[in-house]
Amino acid sequence: MSIDNNVLTRVIERFAHGGVDDALVLLVNLVGDSPTWLKTIDELANDALKMGEGDLSKAIYEHLKIIKPLSPIGYSGYARCLFFEGAWQICVDEWALCFRDFPQHVRPNWYRQQGNALLRLNRLTQATDVFESCISRFPQSPVGYESLAVGLQEKAYWREALRQW
Repeated sequence: MSIDNNVLTRVIERFAHGGVDDALVLLVNLVGDSPTWLKTIDELANDALKMGEGDLSKAIYEHLKIIKPLSPIGYSGYARCLFFEGAWQICVDEWALCFRDFPQHVRPNWYRQQGNALLRLNRLTQATDVFESCISRFPQSPVGYESLAVGLQEKAYWREALRQW
């Protein structure tokens, strides 16, 4: 099931006027119990976040953490919301929980977001460690290399950044 803008608009309106519980009830009713409902809700929450509806997205992911505690989707989505919110330390902590609790689901972008949050906190050494862990675990992915290079470049470590590029 793909998300159309009408569904997202209805959920956003319900969230704005009725609160999170009303929006979640509507969301569950619209999505139903299809085999891909979890993926569909994740897509909708992601779209809401991209549209600037961070509170709605965060509420959806918090709800997923409760109803699907063994799935990483609610936890990683919640951490992404914290990143977009600029709650850097809480974001770093949430990503650490994702790495600990869902090691088999780790993706390169998890490292990128945690490392970038550490950079925002001016913790270059820890961010570098995170990006290097990404490179070690996913050597074929450009995410770790690019993130490390950009992080070093942002902090004006030109020579080290150039080596990564």
